[in-house]
Amino acid sequence: GGRICPLHTHALDLVRKVYKKDKYNGMSAMEVYLSILAHASPWYEEKMIFVKHPEVQKLIGITGKYAALSDFVEPEVLYASNIKFKREIEERYNQAVKTRDIKKSKYDKELIKTIERVHVLKYALIGQLFRVFPLEDEDNTWIAPIDMLEFKEFIKPELDEVVQGYFGSFYKDGVIDQNWSEASKQLQALKKYQKAHGGDSLPSDTAISLEILYNKMNIFKWLMIIYGSLGLIKIILLCIGIFTGSSNVMKIGKIILFSIIAVCMLFHAFGLGLRWYVSGHAPWSNGYEALVFIGFATMVAGLVFYKYSRFTIGAAATLCGLILGIAHGSNVDPEMTNLVPVLKSYWLVIHVAIITSSYGFLGLGAILSLVCIIVHVISGNDRPKSVRNDILELTNTSELTVTVGVYMAAIGTFLGGVWANESWGRYWGWDAKETWALVIVLVYSLILHFRFIPGLKKKLTFNVAVVFAFFTVIMTYFGVNYLLTKGLHSYARGSGSGIPTYIYIVVMILIALTVGAYIQEKRYRKTLKK
Repeated sequence: GGRICPLHTHALDLVRKVYKKDKYNGMSAMEVYLSILAHASPWYEEKMIFVKHPEVQKLIGITGKYAALSDFVEPEVLYASNIKFKREIEERYNQAVKTRDIKKSKYDKELIKTIERVHVLKYALIGQLFRVFPLEDEDNTWIAPIDMLEFKEFIKPELDEVVQGYFGSFYKDGVIDQNWSEASKQLQALKKYQKAHGGDSLPSDTAISLEILYNKMNIFKWLMIIYGSLGLIKIILLCIGIFTGSSNVMKIGKIILFSIIAVCMLFHAFGLGLRWYVSGHAPWSNGYEALVFIGFATMVAGLVFYKYSRFTIGAAATLCGLILGIAHGSNVDPEMTNLVPVLKSYWLVIHVAIITSSYGFLGLGAILSLVCIIVHVISGNDRPKSVRNDILELTNTSELTVTVGVYMAAIGTFLGGVWANESWGRYWGWDAKETWALVIVLVYSLILHFRFIPGLKKKLTFNVAVVFAFFTVIMTYFGVNYLLTKGLHSYARGSGSGIPTYIYIVVMILIALTVGAYIQEKRYRKTLKK
């Protein structure tokens, strides 16, 4: 995509794209890449191409989620530069490509994605992706050794010497004799050549070192585990404290876990800052970055409202862990990319930061309300004063976070209109994202006015409404970006793979909890009357 990055990042992106994991059979991404450079042939038989859809697996003729490149290609052209797929795969793939986006089935889309992974791996195996040699042409082109014949008019003896020197020492001295000293010297010569001929776009040594540090630390993946675990533990301990009256349990949850989560927040901020510096733009420009930033906004919301409820930090950490888990799922690409033209604006920092932060506040409100519903379910008919106080505390804190969230969503929506006028010449066009952003503001504004409506001013009604209203946020972010196939804001190219099954399961669980909470609330009211 025109971004110049360390080979360390490129190797990681390659393995993630093809295999959907950071490592392959215990090998790091760099070890995989160096192994491909050293001897590509065995990799044609390695089952490292991720195949998600069962029907695609059946078409290829494999069992399990991974296939080798040889499973796709006719044997006689396996090692040729041009890919020739097996006939049945080629025919089905052509059919999927020709189908209009709106009519593409999930099978079609997953087949296209699978073939993309095949092409990426093939290009890596033939060396076409190893573009580490800059040319002094008008376009600042970088080439791989396989491209040297095509660009021979730009090839200077100095470049030919660097290419031959590095690969000669890499194969003969390194791979065969296991003596890497000469290859290390030639690597320094390559680095010197890149600095001399790479142009102004070449990253600084500091930027390169920090990007490799960012890759190795894998901050957000570790935070996903820590946030999720500590958040759940804190909520469980607080619930135990509510029904047992154990003050010691409360102190453990309040002091120790809060301190660890606070340190995690510092690392979260450090990771965002590091990605901002390395990428050169605000780290909320694509799906992965936005999710990571929403997770951070959720933690900020938890910290802001911590004094209003003991549950706030635990709920925020649990939700943040879930958000980071989605960010590191197989459907989200963590690759750093250059900005698309419309995002090269100061409004990226202002509008996107405000409106995505609102998702964090609204999400925290939903989690607090969900905890309140669960407390209703398990509290039974006899509610001690402490339980009633906690229900009131959770409801009031949820209302505070939702109020802040809806203000931010409204301000972000209005600022988005200003940006739209600058970029597209109109303030409002009923684009899918614009429409759903407005839906969020309207729905949550209505919920905040429930207290003025006699039949809807009960605390349980408010909490249930807040939980289900969060689906408007989910639709605005995930639905528009990944489900819809058209729209100015569908930067994920509208994969449109349909609503995941687990969404229906979550909805059914929420409905069951809601029914249970209303039954318990009704019994409690009868007990009070007696």
